[in-house]
Amino acid sequence: MKEPAFISRIALLAKTALLLLLLALFPLPLHAAEARKEATLQQREEDLATCYFNLIGSSPVRCTSLNGSERKRLYDFVAGHSVARLSELKRYDPKNKMGFCYGRAMAVQLAARRMGLSPKSIGKIFTIGRLGEGTVPEWRWHVAALVLGDDSRWYAMEFNLAQEPCTMEEWIGKVHAEKDRDRKALFYLTSTDAVMPDLRVFPPIAEETGRRIIELSFNPAGRVGFVPLDRGETRIFRVYDSVLKDYFSCLGSREGKSFDFTQVVVNGTPHSSNSYFDDLLKSITTAPEEDF
Repeated sequence: MKEPAFISRIALLAKTALLLLLLALFPLPLHAAEARKEATLQQREEDLATCYFNLIGSSPVRCTSLNGSERKRLYDFVAGHSVARLSELKRYDPKNKMGFCYGRAMAVQLAARRMGLSPKSIGKIFTIGRLGEGTVPEWRWHVAALVLGDDSRWYAMEFNLAQEPCTMEEWIGKVHAEKDRDRKALFYLTSTDAVMPDLRVFPPIAEETGRRIIELSFNPAGRVGFVPLDRGETRIFRVYDSVLKDYFSCLGSREGKSFDFTQVVVNGTPHSSNSYFDDLLKSITTAPEEDF
């Protein structure tokens, strides 16, 4: 017997509703997978942050400066480290996008703390500008770790430009000689809280506003928190901790940190750190005391 028309219409509507429901549910496994991936990445970031803060906080303070042999021992440890040495860049930075100078600076910081150097005797020096050997800039910024020597001078621990520990002034001279021959780059002295300039917004030169420290048009003179090292025409500024988070990606405290160990975001695009900090933190944390 033929179904009444209204029953056929109800059946059709039911089938259509079921089909729409299935179509709506179909992407759920993909969404769930993405959510799991994001949760895993977040957990990994939290674990790395915990490892970092534990190492920084638990290392004892045995000294407030390093003598010449101690500086050389620290330099050699990081220069030859299985993660931080320059020969490992092709493994962690196969597309040559990251450079990981900030990773090497962190390696010096972590190793210096394992040696027992006071956190107040460790710092960083950033340089920002058109950095390169030719007419085309190779770098926009660079960073080196600083440690306080027993002669009250700051020493740079950096392996691209210097093949041994050198004073901060000597390192600045090497930057000028090899990467900043026009002497237009700016230099910023910071605490170890600063890891890298804030790159979340990195505008083309033609679209710069001068608000961000990574911009070539940024002028620190007269800004709150920036103090020139002398009263002359200096291009070297000390940056107070109170304004660091306005210009840098930082690791000052667990609650206030902004640096992400797993990735760097530039103009909204994430760039993976490729387990660099997983391996670095683990290796320095578990290294035997005699290494330091």
